[in-house]
Amino acid sequence: MLQLARRPGWLLSNLSIIAGVVLHGVALSLGALVVVQPLLVTGLLFAMPISARLHRTRVSRAQWQWAAVTVAGLGAFLALTGGGSGHTQPDLDGMGAGLWPGPRLKAALYGITSGTAAGLAAAALKASTGLLGQAGHQLLRSPYPYAALALGTVAFVLSQVAYRSGPLAASLPALPLSDPVASIAVGVGLFAEQITRGAGTRAAQAAVLLVTVTAVVALARAEATPAPDAHQSQPHPLPYRV
Repeated sequence: MLQLARRPGWLLSNLSIIAGVVLHGVALSLGALVVVQPLLVTGLLFAMPISARLHRTRVSRAQWQWAAVTVAGLGAFLALTGGGSGHTQPDLDGMGAGLWPGPRLKAALYGITSGTAAGLAAAALKASTGLLGQAGHQLLRSPYPYAALALGTVAFVLSQVAYRSGPLAASLPALPLSDPVASIAVGVGLFAEQITRGAGTRAAQAAVLLVTVTAVVALARAEATPAPDAHQSQPHPLPYRV
């Protein structure tokens, strides 16, 4: 971590993360978890041309196609979800690393854990922004802002561990997928957010989610696999944003 701290690009990426967290909090104060968090997978779409520029390669036709499928699937899911209206506060009343067999599974599990922590941090951040809008004087007495900070830190550290533990093709898809899954579960379970409006809608949502997940995995693996003519010195992946 100390070696990374000496890299200007790594520091710049973390400054962008701080700005992103602020904007993320604004988005969560205005919208539901089941709407805001799935949009984080679009980070792969922005990373795609940046990665191509850093590696001095071109974005392949397959990557553009999977990007289009991702956008279409995500758009269809959000359209079927609707506003995802719910509460601003969660309803809490209703509520071995050394044994992993290889670096690929280890990287994937670290990635899933990081994404899940990021999704939970987003839930705590949403509760904090909701409390700020309703009773700002109670914010510092609430556990939510501290939980958001702690979980966000855990998510960041685990994302760095995931990148170092195994191939990017294993960790990169796990990060943006586990985050919205955890957020949707919390949004529906604790914030009473709605993502379905009938049996037909549920079937359509399941179909577009399957397509979107397939596209995200394919796109993430394509970005994690350096081109044959790429420069030998590969830049370290950007930190994952909560």
